[in-house]
Amino acid sequence: MADHTDGQAIYTANIVLGRVALARGDRAAALDHLARAGKTRGSAVLGSFGPELELADELLQLGERAAVSSFLVEVERFWISGRERVAAWRAAIEGGESPRLDRFRR
Repeated sequence: MADHTDGQAIYTANIVLGRVALARGDRAAALDHLARAGKTRGSAVLGSFGPELELADELLQLGERAAVSSFLVEVERFWISGRERVAAWRAAIEGGESPRLDRFRR
């Protein structure tokens, strides 16, 4: 039976696997894991404190705008307290910018 921590575990596992893939030079796998992380149902921690965004930020800095924007659409579903910040990041990305994605910096 699934419990409320499954969303957090799925998110974290995919972020870690994606960062490993990116470190090994496998951008396609990193993008796949980013997408999978975004599809999590979320958790209490993800909904309040927000998700770790280093993988998304690294991929954005590498020019993966569409993938990161799609990921942020998913993040908006479960990061309740960060919705305004995510919307601002998405607007910046769609405007051609590459904002630094950091859940602790406004």
